[in-house]
Amino acid sequence: MRKYVVGILSREYDVITAEDGLAGLKKLKRYIPDIIISDIMMPRMDGYEFCKVVKSDPKLKHIPLIFLTAKADIEFKIESLEEGADDFIVKPFNSRELMARVKSMLRIQELVRENALKEQEVAELTEVLGEKSRYHDLVGKSEVMQEVYR
Repeated sequence: MRKYVVGILSREYDVITAEDGLAGLKKLKRYIPDIIISDIMMPRMDGYEFCKVVKSDPKLKHIPLIFLTAKADIEFKIESLEEGADDFIVKPFNSRELMARVKSMLRIQELVRENALKEQEVAELTEVLGEKSRYHDLVGKSEVMQEVYR
């Protein structure tokens, strides 16, 4: 399955792989990916445990995580989302579905980054505007106070 996914994604993206959750965590110490795709059934550390560790780390929790699974029942879907997964793909899947889900997650991630930058910009502008209404310990926005500041 890993070779199949790598074959699909490596046409458009740089791909780093790991054979299980523990190896994945080691790689995350060296590389911060734009997205994580994880199977649930893995040796040594399953996908749920891997997801918990990733989503509890402040440096990694922002990374979208997509689960791959053979389970299609509603309980699985609920459990996956509660564990912190952002999406899931039920096996078997085709290459177009995988690429569409990855592109969708990356678009959402880009919007989140843009929003964070805009929020920072608004905070900085608000601070600048606030400073225009004060002079040392004096605070005021009236025309008379603005004249005093000038």
